[in-house]
Amino acid sequence: MLNVQDLTDEAYLKRHQRLEMDEKRRKRWDLQRQRELSAYEHLRRDDGHTSGRSSSPDMQDGNNNNDNKNS
Repeated sequence: MLNVQDLTDEAYLKRHQRLEMDEKRRKRWDLQRQRELSAYEHLRRDDGHTSGRSSSPDMQDGNNNNDNKNS
């Protein structure tokens, strides 16, 4: 006996609906991951600009004003 596959529109949609939902879910996850990575890189760039700066203007040239007061 031959195996005959149901070729109606309903059967086709039922067979492919799960795969299409999985594909859309993966696409959504990929976009979310890209947004997270972009935000992370943006934060790293911002931290890179501020981490190179000294918190005190006196320390920028390596001189400490407290040493000068004692002389």
